[in-house]
Amino acid sequence: MKNVCQTCVLDLEYGLPVQVRDSTLEEHERQKMPQSDVTRGYMIEQVERNGGTVEGMPEYGKAIEPSKLLERLQRRTPYYKRNLPHLCSFFAKGECNRGATCPYRHEMPLTGELANQNIKDRYFGNNDPVAAKMMRKSTHDPVPLVVPEDKSITTLWVGGVVPGVQEDDIRARFSSFGTLSSVRMVPQKSCAFVTYMQRGACEEAANNLHNKLVINGNHLRLSWGKKLTEKKSTPDSSLPGSSSALSSSTPGFGSMPPPGSGGFTGLSSILYPSQSVHNLSTRLPQ
Repeated sequence: MKNVCQTCVLDLEYGLPVQVRDSTLEEHERQKMPQSDVTRGYMIEQVERNGGTVEGMPEYGKAIEPSKLLERLQRRTPYYKRNLPHLCSFFAKGECNRGATCPYRHEMPLTGELANQNIKDRYFGNNDPVAAKMMRKSTHDPVPLVVPEDKSITTLWVGGVVPGVQEDDIRARFSSFGTLSSVRMVPQKSCAFVTYMQRGACEEAANNLHNKLVINGNHLRLSWGKKLTEKKSTPDSSLPGSSSALSSSTPGFGSMPPPGSGGFTGLSSILYPSQSVHNLSTRLPQ
């Protein structure tokens, strides 16, 4: 009913502590679970009789509009630490004799603020040190994107593009800030490049969608594109083996023999052993 995982005691939708989630909601949107076992059992019985809902009780993840703070603090990667084994209390006391065969972690327990965690406080959203630490971080504004000095850059890079995100979805999300020049999808890299016609529209989209880009329920990353550097494609004519060197000094490479010469009589200059006509036939033993 509280939309909380019974193992890690975190919100199922955002992966955040209950205190962080409830602190961003209005008073009438919070689900205050009774602490008495008798009252809580009666409430659960009423929920079962009414098909899973009770009048006046909010449905987390359905009726509540997500706030910008929850979207910014949302955990977007799996929290693998919840699957780790417990700490070995004998190792902490220096008495574990199992060594590498011990199924528990041989690490010293944490000290400080995060060491004093109570599962009931985490569930009811009271005095949760993890939530207090996250709320202190939330007071600081997120680091904005660094705007490139080159005014000719009007492309934004979008990362984390899963198969459920199509090109039309990206166009619909970015077109509200200005006229798009092109949208190029790169499925192999799970990314896309969005190019605007005007630089101002590109900057507005970057400022409004940074850390807030959600398409079809998928959180995408946003960054400025980079200008491609021109690579030297013209070979040096002075280097041996270049097309210009071969065409100028070797009649058989890119040039025809002069009229009346009777065809190729041989190479004017031998650059490599394989170009010699004496190496093109089988050599007889001397």
